[in-house]
Amino acid sequence: MKENQKSLLVLDQFSVHKQETMKKLLNEGECLYEYIPPGATGLLQPLDTHINKDFKERMRKKFEAWYDLTGCSDSNKTAKGYLRAPSISLATTWALEAWQEVPHSLVENSFKYCGTFAPQNLFH
Repeated sequence: MKENQKSLLVLDQFSVHKQETMKKLLNEGECLYEYIPPGATGLLQPLDTHINKDFKERMRKKFEAWYDLTGCSDSNKTAKGYLRAPSISLATTWALEAWQEVPHSLVENSFKYCGTFAPQNLFH
């Protein structure tokens, strides 16, 4: 970011986002911020409108493929017979791969979709 250039952070109505400590941090960082109106998250947040479903489906497929090959094997069980979860490293790799597989057109279209619902005076 260029010097003296401000950024805009768009926040939903999650209570933590509205705490004074959060506002103080945002103000100290010279960050402009706005809240999405209550009930509008599903219309105005691209991740919620389009991207999360696709991403989560890709993650689920990666988990299922791992589970079918490795996850339910005896070598992946604890001494008591419980299945071990995939490692954080492996899950992180899946997340990176899944995000890279999300079509760019889906991301572009989600922002266009949300832009059609954003009132002109939402961000002033």
